[in-house]
Amino acid sequence: MSRHDGDGSRELVAVTNGGTVAVLDPATGAERAVYERDVPVWTGVTPANLTAAPGDELLVRYGDGRVVALEYS
Repeated sequence: MSRHDGDGSRELVAVTNGGTVAVLDPATGAERAVYERDVPVWTGVTPANLTAAPGDELLVRYGDGRVVALEYS
């Protein structure tokens, strides 16, 4: 999934069925943020603006039913 963050730059969001969510710089491949749980992710990430701050948070649905909202700077 690709998304814009609050500063207007593009990001690449990748999930694994091993439970990792990584936000990458699409130009360099550099890791901007990572979150891991020892639970599979079987769906895509959903961007949503849940706060008044610019940019979207990332909603991740894990295989155990837990939904995690990820925000980073």
